[in-house]
Amino acid sequence: MTLRPKEDPLPLKPLPEVPGDAPDDTDPPPMKRANYLPAPAVFNLNAACKLINDALDDNGFGCYLVGSSLRKRDYRDVDVRYIMADDDFDRMFPGISSPYMMHPLWSLFCTSVSTWLRQQTGLPVDFQIQRQSQANEEYSVKAGHMRHPLGIFWRANPADQ
Repeated sequence: MTLRPKEDPLPLKPLPEVPGDAPDDTDPPPMKRANYLPAPAVFNLNAACKLINDALDDNGFGCYLVGSSLRKRDYRDVDVRYIMADDDFDRMFPGISSPYMMHPLWSLFCTSVSTWLRQQTGLPVDFQIQRQSQANEEYSVKAGHMRHPLGIFWRANPADQ
């Protein structure tokens, strides 16, 4: 048995025009997004970065999503940077100098974490650890670079429930 309305639906009336809201042939402004990654992959990236943040806990810094995946849909890779306090960085990678990729422990660590993040998310992740001073000097928000913190989850306050 199907139910059908007894009468025709009410006719829709056109909305009054709003000044300055006339349709035109120009493209709409680009959509503003936090990033251009698929939602399930972002959830998995956050979960994986939570583990990294907990393992490398050093004075409250952590993983950040940076680079082209924050700005454009056709990103090449997903840049994840762990920003570490300078003293902790020097203790973890003694004797390191630029370029970091020449330091075997730094290279092994970053490559291993990149591979693990790729397995967890399905994204082409490029993970690197940076000194806080270098990250702030070379990739500052003031210079137009964006950073999106990763590995942070909100927990409901039991008193609010």
